Amino acid sequence: VISFPLMFMSYFPLFIVLIVCWISVGASARALTLPIEGRIQVPGNSIPVGNQEITLNGDQYSTLTKIDGSFTFYDVPTGVYLLDVSDIRATYPQMKIKLSAENGTVTVVEYKYVGAKRVPSAYPIVITAIMPNKYFQTRPPISIIGLITGNPMIIMMLFALVMIVAFPNMMAGLSPEDLQELKKSQGSGDPMKELSKLMGVGGAEVKDDDDE
Repeated sequence: VISFPLMFMSYFPLFIVLIVCWISVGASARALTLPIEGRIQVPGNSIPVGNQEITLNGDQYSTLTKIDGSFTFYDVPTGVYLLDVSDIRATYPQMKIKLSAENGTVTVVEYKYVGAKRVPSAYPIVITAIMPNKYFQTRPPISIIGLITGNPMIIMMLFALVMIVAFPNMMAGLSPEDLQELKKSQGSGDPMKELSKLMGVGGAEVKDDDDE
């Protein structure tokens, strides 16, 4: 029967080899990843930048920003990633990241919107909001001019008022000869006869029913 100390001593070198292999594999796995660091900002600090979700390739990786807008993705392997900021209060550009863990490099390009020309960006990443999102239309202020010009009935009433005020002054400025000429041009003053002329009856007289 082999005693336990003798068995332990016989297998001890194998245990050492396994531990060394495990440590080397873990170190090599960590060496093939890099962190991705950056920060988001809003011009004028009009919108808080803390606790905003940042994603890589949709939902493959996600993290939240700190109160100052900084964020970090840990242990990201080599590859190409699209970084998006999930914020309903502002619109941010999309960042395309090419990470090479073997070379220890991170290359970043920026797209202001889908289909836009790519612009090289620095690393660590700084993402500036393009504009705040507005979901409600601002009520326009009350405008007297807009109220008048936007209502045809008010325009007609104002025109009639101007004519009522201005027409007597125009008549008062006419000479007696002009007044006589105006009366002649208006005809006999009988509305029925004037209507008959307009309808093409000519000089025929309109008889009243009482004359029959």
